[in-house]
Amino acid sequence: MSASAPSPGPMPEAEPSSLSKLHAMYKDFRAKFPDVRDMDPQALYQMLQGQAQQQGSDSATVPTPKVVVVDVRTADEQAVSMIPSSAGGAGDPLLPALTKEQFEADIEQYKEHVVVCYCTAGLRSGTYAAQLLKEKGFPRERVSNLVGGIVGWTHVGGPLVEPAQAQTAVASAQPGPVGGQPTKRVHVYGPKWALQADNYESVMFQHSTIKAVMDVGKGLLNKFWS
Repeated sequence: MSASAPSPGPMPEAEPSSLSKLHAMYKDFRAKFPDVRDMDPQALYQMLQGQAQQQGSDSATVPTPKVVVVDVRTADEQAVSMIPSSAGGAGDPLLPALTKEQFEADIEQYKEHVVVCYCTAGLRSGTYAAQLLKEKGFPRERVSNLVGGIVGWTHVGGPLVEPAQAQTAVASAQPGPVGGQPTKRVHVYGPKWALQADNYESVMFQHSTIKAVMDVGKGLLNKFWS
């Protein structure tokens, strides 16, 4: 009697995808800013495309609130790449989102806009969006946090721009990034955060995590003593 073949063992569990890991990370953040609305990256991309089409159209259309994208990260992170302020049509230059400093320099003009905040994966920007609601009087329906941040943006094929450092054209004349070149590079803190889509390149700075922690700590101290 021939020996029977051994039965196969259980199949190893598939490694979670980078996107599922990012969503799990964001879910952990989410409880820290329960009043802030989520903005899906695909929805933002479509809104920016629609905004560009509306601006370039000569036909009468029903006006929709303008979208303003706010990058709350550090200048070092922004220098690698930023989400553009528009989807960019054929031949149109990609202009980077507003920095937090640019946004706050003339903050009142944006209260009728749709404000979308982002950072690396969504924690800092969600906290900042909550501050806009509680401390700056923005209506809840006008402020949202980009799910998964700039890393989540890569998973919908969103364009990125490496900004040129120049003087901005905003009325406040706040210095910051203007113009620049398309790029596939995106800053992350370390391997744990390197969850970008496959055709994007992660960039890590050794000092970034320390600086970000110090920035958060400084903000908490300022809030405590104010």
